[in-house]
Parts: sequence; structure tokens; C-alpha cells
Amino acid sequence: MNVPLVVGVGHPDRGDDAVGLLVAEAVGTARPDLDVRLLTDPLALVDLLPVVEVAVVVDAAVTGSPAGTVHVFDATHAPLPGLQPGGLASSHGLSPGDAIELARALGRIPARLAVVAVEIDAVDLGQPPQPAVVAAVQHAVAQVLALVDAESSSN
Repeated sequence: MNVPLVVGVGHPDRGDDAVGLLVAEAVGTARPDLDVRLLTDPLALVDLLPVVEVAVVVDAAVTGSPAGTVHVFDATHAPLPGLQPGGLASSHGLSPGDAIELARALGRIPARLAVVAVEIDAVDLGQPPQPAVVAAVQHAVAQVLALVDAESSSN
């Protein structure tokens, strides 16, 4: 079995949109045995996903929940909820959900794929993430590690 992949997606200089990167960095610190990647371009997921058996993608989300809410989605067999074109909001040209669906259409989805998304509010250029979003980082890290550990114990 290969090493689980954790991919943080975000923009480091756009306020709350940095949360995917913050979570992935914290996961890498807590678990150096995992393959942790940081992406500013979600399209790179199309090339990363097919080379692993287990992947967790971490990103920001705008669903209407309070900032800092952590969502966990199973994206192995079906699109993320609300991910018709323009679904979960993204400051990226192509959202991670769109990149995942492109990978699915190309037959490039790993055996297990989850998305951990932290609800955001402000993506102002040059601003730091809001306190509610920063406070959610450790909860999101715990969710990522629980997903990875659950998959490892089922193999």
C-alpha cells in the first residue's frame, strides 16, 4: 500500500483562503509519514490523485455555514454536494471540486477520496485568516488524521 496523500489547496495571501494550506502544513508536522502537498492551483489534483490509493483534499468552502465550520465529504464515488458548475466557492480559477470531477471523468480518482473543507468568509488580498477560521485548523487536522487512520486500519 502506498502512503496516503493529503493535499492542501489555497492561496496564502487571500485571508481565509489560506486555510487549506494551514491545515495541510499542520498535518505534515503532526504526521511526517504522510505525503503532504500544498497547491495554489487545484488543476494539479488531476495529476496527483491517480498515483495514490487514499487521498484527502483540504480546502476552503462557502456553503452558508458559520466561518470555521468543518465539513467532511466522501468524494470517492460521487461529486461533492452542490458541486454543479460554480458549486462550492473558490478564489481559484478552477475549484478543487471541479478538478476532482475532471479527474473522475478521466478515470483518475483514487480508491478512497475525501474532502475536508473549512467554511470561510473573507478572502481579502493581503489579509490574514479570520480568528474563527484559524481556530478551526486543529479540528480540521483531527478530521484529516481520523480519515487517514480509519483507512489505514481498514486495510
